[in-house]
Amino acid sequence: MINLFLNKINYDLIKINKYKDLYKILYQLPYVNLIGIPLKIHKCEIINNMNYNFILRLQNKDDIKMIQDIETLFSSKIKNYSSVMKDNHIYLKYNSKLKDFYSSYIQTSNEYIYLSISGILYQKKYNIHKPLIHLYV
Repeated sequence: MINLFLNKINYDLIKINKYKDLYKILYQLPYVNLIGIPLKIHKCEIINNMNYNFILRLQNKDDIKMIQDIETLFSSKIKNYSSVMKDNHIYLKYNSKLKDFYSSYIQTSNEYIYLSISGILYQKKYNIHKPLIHLYV
C-alpha cells in the first residue's frame, strides 16, 4: 500500500460531497482523487489524558495556519461545523485505535506525524458536524 501525504495544500482542490449524515472529503489532483486530506504535521506533542482524550499540541506555525484554514473552509461550507482545534491544540476522543497509535508514537522518535481528515460526520445528539481524523506514525 502506498501512502501519500501533503506538505502544502491547495484549498481549491478540496471537494466536499454530502452523503446522508456524512460529508466526504476529496482532494482532487490532476490524475488522482485522494479520499480525505492527508497532512504531514511537524513537531507535534501528543498528550494522553488517560481514558478521556488525546491532545495534539501543534508547535509548527505553518501547520497551525494550515489546520486553521482547513477548518475555516469547512465552517464556511458546512452548517454547525464544530472545530477540533482550539488554541493550537487538536482534541481527539479516546479510543483503542488512538491508544495503539500513541503506543507506537512514544516508541519512535518521529519529528512528525501523519494526519488525515477523511470526512465530516453529523452528531445528531449534539446537532454538530465533527471531522473524522486518522493518525499515522
